[in-house]
Amino acid sequence: MAVPLSLLSTLLLLTVGLNTAGMANPSHSELTELVRSGFLDSARTINGTALKANPEDPGTRLLAAKLSLEGTKAHQLFRGLADGKNPGPEQAESLYRTAQYFYATGRYHMAIPYFRKYIQLHPQGDLMEPAHYWMAQACVIYSQQNSPDKADYLDTSRVYLNSLQKNITVGHYYHSLAWEGLARTALAQRDTLEALRAYRLALESAPDDVRPTILFLLARLEGFDSPEGRRKVSLLRSSFANSLETGLLPSPVGSPGVPSWNENASQAFTLQVGAFSQAANAQNLESRLRRLGLSPRIVRDVAEKGLYRVYVGEFASQAEAKAWSDTRLIPQGWDAYVVKP
Repeated sequence: MAVPLSLLSTLLLLTVGLNTAGMANPSHSELTELVRSGFLDSARTINGTALKANPEDPGTRLLAAKLSLEGTKAHQLFRGLADGKNPGPEQAESLYRTAQYFYATGRYHMAIPYFRKYIQLHPQGDLMEPAHYWMAQACVIYSQQNSPDKADYLDTSRVYLNSLQKNITVGHYYHSLAWEGLARTALAQRDTLEALRAYRLALESAPDDVRPTILFLLARLEGFDSPEGRRKVSLLRSSFANSLETGLLPSPVGSPGVPSWNENASQAFTLQVGAFSQAANAQNLESRLRRLGLSPRIVRDVAEKGLYRVYVGEFASQAEAKAWSDTRLIPQGWDAYVVKP
C-alpha cells in the first residue's frame, strides 16, 4: 500500500532525525494509511506531535490510544473519550475498548456499564454483535463472583443474547456464539436440559474455529463415556486432532483435569498460555479456556509494557505442571510455560 504523498517529506525528516515542527498536520485518513503501510513508529511520532498541538481532537486521541505501547496510557485515553460528551465514532469505539480493558483485567462490574452504554448509544454500531456477546459473558462471570444479584445478572445475560439473535441471521458468526452463551447461562442457572438444547443448536451453525469448543462442551455435558459423548469425542479426534479441546479430552483410563487457581496459594506453579499487548486478544483466549471448564486468569504485567498474560491451573510442583503441559497442550501445538507467580 502506498504511503500518502503528503507524508513523504515528513517521513524523510523523521528518518534523518530532523525536527518536523512547523509542517502541516496530516489528516486522520493519511495517518491511517501510514499505519496500514506498516510505518507504526513514524505514525506514533507524527500523531504524538499532532496530539500536543490539539490535545482535545477526538480522532487524534483515538489514534494515540490505538498506537500506544503502554496499556495504562491507552486505557486512559480510551476512557477519557468514552466518558466525554462527543457522541461521535471515536466515543463509540472507545466505549467498547474501555469495556474490553475492564473485562480483560477481571473487573467485570466495570466492564458491564461500558458495554451497556455502547449498546444503548450505538444500536447500529459496527461493534454491536461483540458488545452484546461480551456483555452477556461479563454478566455470567460476575454472577459467579458472590454477587448478591446473581439471578438478575443471569437474566440480563439472557436478555442481551436473545436480543443479539433477533438482530442477526442464522449463519452469522455470532449466531452460534449466542446459543453457546445461552447454554452457559442455563448452566449457571442449573438448567442442564436447556443448556444441552442450546449447545446442540449452537453446533448446527458453529464456524470451524468455534466448533471444537462446542463439541467438547457437549461431550462433557452428555458424559464423555455416553454414546452421544463418545460420538463427539470421536469427531473431535478425527476432525480437530490439533485443537486445544482435543488435548483436554480425558484419556481412555481417565485423567484429572487441570486444577483451578487458588488465589491463596502464592507459592503454586502455574502455566502461562499466552501474553498479548492487546487486552482483546487475552480476553478471547481467557473466554475460550473458561468455556472449556478451566479457570484461567489474566494478569497485566506492568513491568513488560503492560502485557496481558493468561495463566491457567495450579500445580504443586514444576514437574507436575510440565507433565500436564507436555501431555495436554504441547502436542496440540500450544505454547505453555511453567511459571511461579
